[in-house]
Amino acid sequence: MKSLLAEFAGTFGLIYVITSAAVLQIGHLGVSLSHLVILCAIIYPFQTISGAHFNPVISMIFWIRKRINTKLFIGYVVSQLSAAASASFILSITLGKGTNLAPTLPVNGMVVESFFLEILLTFILLCVLLFVSQSHRRSISRGLLGIAVGSTVAFDVFFGGPISGASMNPARTFGPAVLNLDFEYFHIYVIAPVIGGLLALFTFYLVKEKNKLGFNRS
Repeated sequence: MKSLLAEFAGTFGLIYVITSAAVLQIGHLGVSLSHLVILCAIIYPFQTISGAHFNPVISMIFWIRKRINTKLFIGYVVSQLSAAASASFILSITLGKGTNLAPTLPVNGMVVESFFLEILLTFILLCVLLFVSQSHRRSISRGLLGIAVGSTVAFDVFFGGPISGASMNPARTFGPAVLNLDFEYFHIYVIAPVIGGLLALFTFYLVKEKNKLGFNRS
């Protein structure tokens, strides 16, 4: 139960802060940096409780790696999506109903470009997460995780935001979509991150754990 609450609280904070930053139009650099700040703030206190996923794709990858069981995986996803919807609801009340909740959408009709960009951005994020979190020196990996993940997401948002919105997280897209009742492009922000995450996992196995895929170490 503690891990589910941690995932809810962390995801709520993440979605509320980064959506607020986008809605309040603090500038593209400001929105990017807000991702860095909030991720550092929520990863460090929650990583020893739930693993600090805050993203259904990350939970999926750790489920595939058998780091969490199926029941916990489902619980994590439900907690994350519920938190995203709750954060968007509270934000709509805070800023006034009818507020555009900064949904992640393909900019200027760049649907295909957004799809492949979301794959790439998620691939980069998950590669960083996997390699840092699975470092043999656990004390160092824990100390670097928040900065590494936060910096990577900030980088992805800075360069990918003007094209796809740089979601990399189905929960990020789900919250505003529910409140806006607009799921036209939601499938892009589910399928593309899943593909990017799976490619990152394959790369991780290829580089770090070749024997699990049946390769011989050179």
